Amino acid sequence: MDQNQIYLRERRKKKTKFIPPIMMLTAGLITSILCFVVGYELLKSMFILFIVMLIFAILGTVIKSIMDSFRTEMDYSDYFDEDGEIVEK
Repeated sequence: MDQNQIYLRERRKKKTKFIPPIMMLTAGLITSILCFVVGYELLKSMFILFIVMLIFAILGTVIKSIMDSFRTEMDYSDYFDEDGEIVEK
């Protein structure tokens, strides 16, 4: 594997890197607002917040790994000859 392929693979991983934290923080923000509006006690709201953030961190990691598995690398060099013409098989 050459350096260009390694660079492209790492670049694709960076695109999905922020999915778990964004999902977790968004769910945490919504949970915090709802706990404040409903009027839960501090300890109860912290426990709910912890559970929600844990669930969404796991869910975000699963979604990230599924999205990373869909990103496959195709090698098109077999379809072209040295002149750049399409080779029929």
